[in-house]
Amino acid sequence: MSVVYGPVRSWKIGTYLGIDPICMDPKVCSLNCIYCELGARGILSQQKCQFVQTRAVIEGLERKNMDEVELITFSGTGEPMLASNLKEMAEAIKAKKEVPLAILTNSCHFLNDGSMEALEPFDIVIAKLDAATEETFKKVNQPHGSISFESVLEGIRTAAAEFPGSFRLQLMFVDANRSEVDKLVDLCNEIDPDIIYLNTPTRRCGISPLKEEDIQEIRKHFGDSRLECVFCSDR
Repeated sequence: MSVVYGPVRSWKIGTYLGIDPICMDPKVCSLNCIYCELGARGILSQQKCQFVQTRAVIEGLERKNMDEVELITFSGTGEPMLASNLKEMAEAIKAKKEVPLAILTNSCHFLNDGSMEALEPFDIVIAKLDAATEETFKKVNQPHGSISFESVLEGIRTAAAEFPGSFRLQLMFVDANRSEVDKLVDLCNEIDPDIIYLNTPTRRCGISPLKEEDIQEIRKHFGDSRLECVFCSDR
């Protein structure tokens, strides 16, 4: 398990180096999504702490070839916004590397004290939105007991309005939430992100990807949207 991994080629964001600010087995996250490639085993937590030292991130980056790297992305074995030294790590990278910085987040922590401040060094935020109702949120994302769908949605609205860089949404479609596609289109139009990434799980997990005809139907719904949408084959 590495704090710095890659380079990785992604259909979403190009060639990136990954930073895992959690680097734990089992995972540590505030959600336990049914499609998680890390499996169902993990620590369901809302508690921020320092999992990885900032020095370890910088040392790992120095050993990597940056020639083809287009982006450095915080993602890995849990929710990166649970790292209490997230801003410190991002600022240390910015001081040494002239590469845009992104974070993939489950959207549960935007309203927490200091969370928006921690995002200041980042150029791109990619936030999860897999549900349009509390019932589906619990079914698909299986949150920590203290997290409600309304609080997540309020956090996404806040982050979309306040984050000065590129704010993007990532939607993972499975059988359990595809009936909410119209409601999700409406929410996306309201939130007005810069880009929407539409996904179905293709990596090994406990959930099957949608059939091609279902994917095409979802494309049609989002095709009527004024937003830029990309249907990806990875996360």
